[in-house]
Amino acid sequence: MSTEFLTRRTPHFLRLAPASSLMAIVLALACSSNDSNSTQRTPADPSGKTVVGEPDKNDGVGLSVDETKLQATVSSGSLALTVPISLQSGSLSGQISVEILELASGKAVAQASLPYTLSSGSPQTLSTTVALPASVTSQPPLVQYVLRISDTAQTLSVKRSLLYTIKPYELRLEGPSTPRSGKKAVFRVITQDPITRQPLANMPVSFTLTQDGQAAANYSGTSDAFGVFEQAVTPSASGRYGVSAGTQQGVVLATVTDSINVQEPTSKLLLTSDKPIYQPGQVIHLRGLALAAGNTPITGTAAVFEVADAKGNKIFKKSITSDSFGIVATDFRLGDVLNQGTFKLSCTVLGQTTQKTVEVSHYSLPKFQVGIGMDRSWYSPGDTLQGTLDSSYFFGKPVTGGDVTINVYSLDINQTSLGRIVGKTDAAGHYTFTYALPKSLIGLPLEQGNALVNFHVTVADTAGQQVAKDQLVTVAAEPVNVVVVPESGELVAGVENRLLTFVTDPQGNPIPGAAININLGTDLVLSGTSDAYGQCVLPWTPGADTANSINVTVTPTNGSAITTPVSLLLQSGAQHVLVRTDKAVYQAGEVINVNVTSTAHSPNVYVDWLNDGQAVDMRTLTIDKRRGGFTGSGCGRTTFHDRVAQRSSV
Repeated sequence: MSTEFLTRRTPHFLRLAPASSLMAIVLALACSSNDSNSTQRTPADPSGKTVVGEPDKNDGVGLSVDETKLQATVSSGSLALTVPISLQSGSLSGQISVEILELASGKAVAQASLPYTLSSGSPQTLSTTVALPASVTSQPPLVQYVLRISDTAQTLSVKRSLLYTIKPYELRLEGPSTPRSGKKAVFRVITQDPITRQPLANMPVSFTLTQDGQAAANYSGTSDAFGVFEQAVTPSASGRYGVSAGTQQGVVLATVTDSINVQEPTSKLLLTSDKPIYQPGQVIHLRGLALAAGNTPITGTAAVFEVADAKGNKIFKKSITSDSFGIVATDFRLGDVLNQGTFKLSCTVLGQTTQKTVEVSHYSLPKFQVGIGMDRSWYSPGDTLQGTLDSSYFFGKPVTGGDVTINVYSLDINQTSLGRIVGKTDAAGHYTFTYALPKSLIGLPLEQGNALVNFHVTVADTAGQQVAKDQLVTVAAEPVNVVVVPESGELVAGVENRLLTFVTDPQGNPIPGAAININLGTDLVLSGTSDAYGQCVLPWTPGADTANSINVTVTPTNGSAITTPVSLLLQSGAQHVLVRTDKAVYQAGEVINVNVTSTAHSPNVYVDWLNDGQAVDMRTLTIDKRRGGFTGSGCGRTTFHDRVAQRSSV
């Protein structure tokens, strides 16, 4: 099942992000100056601004306009503008001109006049209304226009992009990309300032679900104090749907669209047989278990069992109706004469088929049993082991005088012969042997660096019947294995991590009471003692420049200190989020306590509650001193998918 999420923004700087990121932002590029009397352009200056005509003159004979504080709002096709104006000395009366210029042609498309009477030390904020160009119905076209404030009598001329004059806003749409039909899925729409990342509250938001060009559902509301609008939808049928969200400031509309693939709820089908190998004439007992999404049984549904022989011939087919537990079962007796080999078993429910194979051939059961025991559970290189072999018939009589052959192999890249031991069982069916292990062996990564030696034992009784058995022996260079795992899998810089430290012997048995010291490469040393399960939890706050390797020293209660280097991964990126629950496994209905720690410069963390791969709940947390948390009730398998506003994620 997919836990993939779509995240889409409105266009940012008129530059769409790659499709694989499923994201874009509505914000456009501002320009600096424009002169209505000249369309001649000069090359871009080193600051990155495109200069058209003469530069700004925001101070004219003491008259000043702060262009960074020019603000406008859009309402019913008009631009309501406020102009902060001040005078350095004396008093002055006059009139300033407000114009909206086309960036490309320099032509004025709207204008107004503002009279003023000023005295020094008494700045004013003037207000006026200017017609908004008809082409401005969304944020991107705002980049094509420049607002000019001028007073030719005072040689004052200030220009600012209309985009930056009207407060820009960003719209983000997040939700599951592959929801299931008939199951609730939650989508989140976020409205925020694209520059400061601050949430924009009380913004009107619309959300639409479409299929085949027709609206399947329409929703509307306003963003909350976090700038978030959440909407739960339940698609009734599978297929490709379009999702879109929009918000509007006057006639300036921002929309973001994407598509989702609604899938039918996936069922699970398990097929088992009573044995992996059969002889001709035996009965194969078949059993199936059918579960719908959410692990509920599929009841009263036909299940078709089929059996094909080794040549692909279909030799059995039967339909059975599932019971109240979703279980179906049937039997099939093999013929005495048939195509021996690999048989294919299959079961089909609601169009979903699962298969397994079994072997059908004549075989002989062993005539007696062989048991092998070693004097220790593991050994060091060069140790001498002592083993005991016991052999007896199934009716209890010992295998007396049986020939014993023990071939010793090391397991590395290939199986390498190390030696052979031969002997005979005594009157009680016993045979005792010793073997000196090599002083050097190759360790295996899957065995945490330990080596394996295989003792292949063959016993033949006086009637010539043979039984073979293998016994693996672990050879370890050190008596202690140490594993250190950060609680989130990787170290998260800037927040307190819990290092889960496990101390075991080479066989994986816990070593309690061991003293643990982790040297972090500085004067800081983390210390603790392993519990009855060989585990110790040590808190640590790593920095961004933390080394990837640490030294762990373990001192068992009855042994000497052993130092082991351990490699750790550091989470990439400049901003991080760490999620911690009070338990790893919950019963249905139990309360889940979740703590979230973030290093991002954002007041909010967005939490998606995933159940069976689908977002069933979303919430926004306020981060106070880098920390936030919440409680909830668990049901089924639950995953938390968390994103800070800057899109750092784990």
